[in-house]
Amino acid sequence: MSQFRYPLASAAAVALAAGMYGRGESIILPDEGQAAHIAIVSGDAQAGLVGGMLAQELTVQVTDSRNRPVENQEVVFSTDAGAGEVAPATGLTNSDGQVAANWQLGPGSGTQRLRAQATGEGVPAELAVTFTATALAGTGAFLEMVSGDDQTGSVGSPLAEPLVVRVRDGDGNPVPNVEVNWTVTGGGGTIEPTPVATDAEGLASAQRILGASTGDQSAQAEVGGLAGSPVTFTHTGTATTATRLGFLQEPFNSPAATSITPAVKVAVLDDLGNIVTSSATPITVALGANPAAGVLSGTLTVNAVAGVATFSNLSIDRVGNGYELVASGGDFAPISSAPFDIASGSGNRLVITTQPSDQVVGGNISPAIQVTVQDAAGNTVSSATTAITLVIGVNPGNASLSPSPARVDAVNGVATFSDIKLNRAGAGYTLVALGSGLASAGT
Repeated sequence: MSQFRYPLASAAAVALAAGMYGRGESIILPDEGQAAHIAIVSGDAQAGLVGGMLAQELTVQVTDSRNRPVENQEVVFSTDAGAGEVAPATGLTNSDGQVAANWQLGPGSGTQRLRAQATGEGVPAELAVTFTATALAGTGAFLEMVSGDDQTGSVGSPLAEPLVVRVRDGDGNPVPNVEVNWTVTGGGGTIEPTPVATDAEGLASAQRILGASTGDQSAQAEVGGLAGSPVTFTHTGTATTATRLGFLQEPFNSPAATSITPAVKVAVLDDLGNIVTSSATPITVALGANPAAGVLSGTLTVNAVAGVATFSNLSIDRVGNGYELVASGGDFAPISSAPFDIASGSGNRLVITTQPSDQVVGGNISPAIQVTVQDAAGNTVSSATTAITLVIGVNPGNASLSPSPARVDAVNGVATFSDIKLNRAGAGYTLVALGSGLASAGT
């Protein structure tokens, strides 16, 4: 009789099966050596630079239902989209049921995944495990603007949104822990904090407080050595609430009866002295200090345009030193201009300011005749030195005038004739004063 050995476990299984079969039942026994389990041995949860090879191989083990290694079992390694490459992509387990592969990470930072799956006839579906790895961004290569540019805010106040930049590596991944320096480059004010390190998303932000000046202001973010650095942000500062008036253009010294040039301008201002461009307040100007009882002419009330009232045709008719204008409007306190002077204008006429009186034949006319050079407003042109000549106009006695010619240069705009004589008696004589470029005058 032949003899043979039968494994105890197999014998027990056969006995169990026989017993159950005898009761009308059946069972399915697992095949020994058939893949039933797959597990990660090593290489999970690593970290490495984007695009780089992980330091440790990825190793899995395939076992059967009794947790015994399964040899020559095919395992397929595959990465998620964008998660790089694995080699070999397919491998067979060794006598320990293990197989390994190398993983080169993809270009995107963050979590990446790789799947190892046992395949083949009789292998349960989805017999697989998943490896994860953290892809770390490379060194910073680019600095870019994210948000906060082109804002408008009140001067002296924080902008509504922070200024934000991002640092990226050569693959476009955000880079954390890069120090960004912020500076104000125009308009004053502050920006803080600075420096500030980028966060996990590669972002760095700062709060901009505008300076006191309206109009364009700017700030910049800088990281040395990065493309795109520095990044410049521009903003617009606007005035706050209108609180007062101010002379934007003070009155200049001007000739009498001539428009004051440049045009006087009065602005509506806030507390910081900025023009409140939204204001259309009517502004009125009048004479304050008036040393020569002059009259202010022109358009005296003007509506502000973009916060500024422009008076383009103001004039004063009398020569004097120390005039002042007073501007008022709305609920604002009146303000006074700086003192200014009104001088005589250009001479355009002669006026006989001391008329001749009756005199005996051959005697000097007394008091001396005076002829004055005046401007259009009747002011003496004190700078005039024009040569003035007297001639007889109406000559009832056919007299001669001496000296001949009767010519005197004006001094401070006045020509004085102290020795004028007529050599014949008569009633109704008149004299005429003549000067180059000036309207003549008669007695």
